Amino acid sequence: MLKVTLVFNFLFAFGSMLTAQSVVRNYYNQLFPNNKYVKIQHLQKERDSLELLEDSLVHMLIERDKILTHLKEENDLLKKERIAVQTESVTIKEILGQEINKLTDSIVGLSFGVVTCKEEIVRMSASDEDPTMINTCLWNKYKLIETGTPDKKGNYNWISELYVDQDTLSKPVEYLFDPSMISALELMVNSRLKEDFDYLVKQEKSCFSAISEYPGYKLNQMRIGVHENGTMSFEVTYGLAKSCAALDLEVALFKLEELRTYFRK
Repeated sequence: MLKVTLVFNFLFAFGSMLTAQSVVRNYYNQLFPNNKYVKIQHLQKERDSLELLEDSLVHMLIERDKILTHLKEENDLLKKERIAVQTESVTIKEILGQEINKLTDSIVGLSFGVVTCKEEIVRMSASDEDPTMINTCLWNKYKLIETGTPDKKGNYNWISELYVDQDTLSKPVEYLFDPSMISALELMVNSRLKEDFDYLVKQEKSCFSAISEYPGYKLNQMRIGVHENGTMSFEVTYGLAKSCAALDLEVALFKLEELRTYFRK
């Protein structure tokens, strides 16, 4: 019991001493606010604050790095998606372009042989037995007007006028053809006409006694026309005697599609 009392008294005395020291220290600090002990405490608090601030900054930097990494990943993903969209867009445009070209070619192909014609009869009077004939045909970008006027014997002389698009000035009909292909076309047309000529010479020798060989013709010597059945005609006359007038005219017909390579582009 005595020992316990002594220990208790010791602890009480020690506590009182510490309390007294603390009181003395506080009083001392008040009297000397810039003493070393106060400065040490102040520095300790600043260090603790700096450590807290450092921890906070480290945490912020870690979070910033996470955000930057996430943003970079999002940016890379957006770039990939943009490239994919651009690639897909280009592919779609190419496919659409190809389909449009095919459709355009198809339409052009289908309309290539489409010809519309209108025939007009112009009489000078009600009793006019030999009226003027005007044939107007539309084909692609061309308008071909043929005007036939009769002579006193009722034979028609034809004048052809070719108009391109909205032009008001006419051109010769041979303008339809590529200049570099005209010689080849004349050769082909004359070959077709010569076959019929050679047959007629054998069958009707009396009418062709003055013309024993096929003379050959240039395009500007032919009457060239287009027709609603999608054909083009090349017409020539041989200049036979009046008694052979029924054999004087010969025509070679070709499908417009056959002549595609010869036309002016």
